[in-house]
Amino acid sequence: MSIFRNFPDLYHNVIFVSVSVIDSGVFKGSDEIENLKKKTEESLKKYVNLANKLGFSSDYRYVVGTDVVECATKLCVDLSNEFSHITVFTGQITFTLEKFYHKLLHNETAFAIQRRLQMYGIMTVVLPVKIDTGGKQNE
Repeated sequence: MSIFRNFPDLYHNVIFVSVSVIDSGVFKGSDEIENLKKKTEESLKKYVNLANKLGFSSDYRYVVGTDVVECATKLCVDLSNEFSHITVFTGQITFTLEKFYHKLLHNETAFAIQRRLQMYGIMTVVLPVKIDTGGKQNE
């Protein structure tokens, strides 16, 4: 909920968005998709309930697919057609002690989504999600 701390009194409605990724290499049928949908909905409902308790009107949307950037972009574009003024917030993992393999494992998905949404004129803000890996913070 750092959005509300950083942007007080600016946002009053929240829609939590999620893309559940199907790994085609280990895909085991329609039961797996249903389980993925159920887990995604349960997780999103927790966020909606928290936002409601904090006094914000909220809802959720999700999609199941194989390409996070493509699915997230389509979902956000659809939301921009449903609601007149939206701001999309994404998270980018940052590490206190970054290793060479972090960018390989934790790619630039948030920035790829931001670039695509900019083509539609959709305001997108990338927020840092700090992961403490010990050691001194990189300068």
